[in-house]
Amino acid sequence: MSQRTLSTFLPVYLAYELGYSPFWVGVGMFAMQAAGLVAAPISGYASDRVGRQETSVAALLLTSVILVAMGAFVRS
Repeated sequence: MSQRTLSTFLPVYLAYELGYSPFWVGVGMFAMQAAGLVAAPISGYASDRVGRQETSVAALLLTSVILVAMGAFVRS
């Protein structure tokens, strides 16, 4: 759900609130999708080796920390 929300509202925020050009909005969105493309096999491997629940909890905690950090950096 957070990925869908970010892909919907992040380009609007970057363009209208932060004043990024369409090129840089595209670069940012590509970077987000590329990170997901790289992380998917890694998380699949971790899920097979460590366990599904442990991997899901770690991913949710890491996502929470990153979203809070993003909010802190944007406000400063």
